[in-house]
Parts: sequence; structure tokens; C-alpha cells
Amino acid sequence: MLTIEQVKENLETQDYYLDMEILCNYLINWNIDPIYEDEQEIVYFDEFAVSKLSEGIDLKKQGNNDKYIREYLNKDLQDISQGITPIDHSGSYPQGNSSASNSLAVDVATNTFDLLAKSLSDKISKNVADQLVQSDVFESVISTGKLQRDNEFLAAQVDKLINENKKLIMKVKGLERECASYKQVMGSFYVKK
Repeated sequence: MLTIEQVKENLETQDYYLDMEILCNYLINWNIDPIYEDEQEIVYFDEFAVSKLSEGIDLKKQGNNDKYIREYLNKDLQDISQGITPIDHSGSYPQGNSSASNSLAVDVATNTFDLLAKSLSDKISKNVADQLVQSDVFESVISTGKLQRDNEFLAAQVDKLINENKKLIMKVKGLERECASYKQVMGSFYVKK
């Protein structure tokens, strides 16, 4: 993937010298779109865009207008009308290296797809994380944890009260037995049986 500066450098190696403003105008007028834009709004192009630009510049040198060049560059090779004569680049490419260039094209496409997939997955996971943070999912989990801790504390208090209640019941039964062992003689005077 190439930044716009790298596209300019790539064109200069092919003897196409443009300033940045003209390059941007060509990209816009000929509908050559970037393949990726990152979070900092930096756009990236592929080698196919560079070849379209070089082909468009050649057409411009032949005197064609921007509309014609845009239509030519954005048609499939099968849909090219009879009036358009394609530019012959046979002299500019080595003939014996077609399998190497095909594998290079496949490698570039594969790397581009990998980068796009990684970028898309990063953006999706970031969006999901942002939505989770913004929603009250964590608040409900935290409040549930607090309620569970409060319930455990209350359960311990109830167990303690039940144990104390059992002790008191035993004491009351013991006192009732002891009280039953006394006999009232007169008024408030008691004698043990």
C-alpha cells in the first residue's frame, strides 16, 4: 500500500513528474479512489492506482480530455469501445517475467486484503469496546457484585442470630425446669421439691 507521496515517487521513477496539486486533481477527476483510509485520515493506494495514473497521464499527453480518460480508466478491458485505442506498454515491461509479475500481483493483493481485514477487525473491536464502556453493562455487574457481598454479610448475621436464639431457647428450657423444681408455699415464698 502506498501513501500519496509514495505514489508521486513511484510515478517519478517512471518519468512522470507532477506536483502534488496536479496529482490530487488527476485522482479526483479520473475517479481513482484510495483502497484504504486510516484513523488519521491518511489514504493509501495500490499499484493498480499507479498504473491507472500513468496510463491516464499518457492519454492526457495524447490530447484526451478528463471525461474521456475517466471513462477509459474505469471500464473493464472487455467493455472498451472500438473508438478507444489502448496504449501499448509492451516495450516498458520485461517479457520473460510474466509469472513473477503475476505472483507479485497476487502477493500484493493478498497483503492488501490482509491489511484491510486487520484494520476492519481492529475498528470493529474498538467500536464494540467503546459501546460496552458507554453502556451500563459494567455498572450492572458491579452493582450485582455489591448486592452479592451484602447478601453474604446478611446471611452471616442471620446465622449468628439463629445460633444466639438456640442458646437462649436452651437457657429458657433450663430455667423452666429449674422453676418447675420449686413449690410455692405461701405468697412469694418457694421451697425446692
